Amino acid sequence: MRIYLVCFTVLAIMSPLAATAGTCYDQCNINLQNCEYGCVKCDRCESGYDTCINYCNTRDSDGDGVVDSSDNCYQTYNPNQADCDGDGIGDACDSQDNGWNVSQVGARYCAYESALKWNGREIRLYTRNLYQSACTGAVCYKRIQQKTFNCGWYSESEDYDCCKLTICGTTSGPCSPCDDAWYGNCSMGYPYCSF
Repeated sequence: MRIYLVCFTVLAIMSPLAATAGTCYDQCNINLQNCEYGCVKCDRCESGYDTCINYCNTRDSDGDGVVDSSDNCYQTYNPNQADCDGDGIGDACDSQDNGWNVSQVGARYCAYESALKWNGREIRLYTRNLYQSACTGAVCYKRIQQKTFNCGWYSESEDYDCCKLTICGTTSGPCSPCDDAWYGNCSMGYPYCSF
């Protein structure tokens, strides 16, 4: 019985691909511990461990010429190892683009929101920032809340008039910040940023 256990354990050490969790090296350590636990006087445990480590050091699962321990995308062929956002995960298998940078800071209001509050209506004015991906060059926008103020229950009947009175000091005539917020367009053809 003990010989069967030793052979089975050595096979497990030499076959780390059978593992479903952990790195190749982790699996070698686990297999060594299991071997030593099951066989107190077993000289095959160390040689099986050495074979396992050698296998991990030279394995290239995706065949791209980069060993798995150095490959930033070890299950997807990517010989150039491109990683445009610098997160350590190769572009070939990276579903998250972390390379977004602000390309333009909004200077004009482009949207507003109004919400009922216990003391009246709250008005929020937004500008827009544009972001560009360092990886793909794609551009998206985000609304940035810049100004918040309250309009009492018995103040101006319209949110727009309240904005004009608060920002420009009068409800008559044009008021660029409020006009931009009410009639502006934050997207300007760009998609909203998903991050």
